[in-house]
Formats: sequence, structure tokens, C-alpha cells
Amino acid sequence: MQGFARACDEFNAGRVDAATPPFTYGIIACALRFFVPEMSPYYASLFDVMGAVPVEDVYAASSKALVADAVHVRDVDRLPIVALDIAGAEAVRQQNLGGMAGEETLLVLWLTFASCSFLCCHLQGFPGKPHKPAFDEAHRKFLGRTVHAGEACVQLR
Repeated sequence: MQGFARACDEFNAGRVDAATPPFTYGIIACALRFFVPEMSPYYASLFDVMGAVPVEDVYAASSKALVADAVHVRDVDRLPIVALDIAGAEAVRQQNLGGMAGEETLLVLWLTFASCSFLCCHLQGFPGKPHKPAFDEAHRKFLGRTVHAGEACVQLR
């Protein structure tokens, strides 16, 4: 945070006239639409504790915890947390792995990097609905909210 404050001070000290708006910054806390235990010890512990509930409830609990923590560091530690965002794949492509017993399917997570060129099929997805309680709480706590939507079914290049 000291680096942000220093950059802010340096830029604002160099402003040549009052018409140039002052620079300020804020941090957006980002929740994930989808995660698996292998992504981090935190996610692994959530799945361990909540293993008997639907996976959407695990996603919802993670987002709600993020809002509580973001509001705490904003209000107590005075960090400039300004919003909650939800990010991650909205959709995955479902692909049959022919020849496997029971016709298992593989859900291929399509990542959206600028260098990728593909059109993702919305057969199975990770909607924002499980995160609505977290967004409602963020609203009550005066956090801005952003949601990425519609990016999963767009050809990037």
C-alpha cells in the first residue's frame, strides 16, 4: 500500500494546473465464479468443511467471506477497498471422452487470455447467481460492484 500512496503523492505533486484531476486509487476485491480445492489451501479447506453441500454453496460462502474481509480491511485497516467483482469462466465446453466406461465427460475450462482464439460453447457454466448474497451484502456495505458477463461466448480473435 505504501507504493500506491507514494505513486499517488508523486503524481499529484507534479500536476501543473488545477485542471488536471488528482490521481487516486482503489482496490477491487475479486471473487471467483469457479474454483477447485487444488487452487489454494483456502479453497481446499472450504471444500473440506463444506463437502456435503452443493458446490454452488461453497462458491457463495467464499464470496460472502470475501465481502466480510474486504469491508473489515476497508473500515478497520483503512485500505481503499472500493468494490467487489466476480471473475472467472462463465462457461466451459463439455467434451465427450469416447471409449470411456459410463460415457464420462470432461469439462474443459476455457481460459480467456488475449492470445487465445476460440469460441466457447455455453453447455455447462458457472453463473453469477450463487454470488448474489455476497453482492447484496456488498451493496449494503457501500461497496461498488462489477460483474463480467457475456465474455465466455465471444470469439476473441
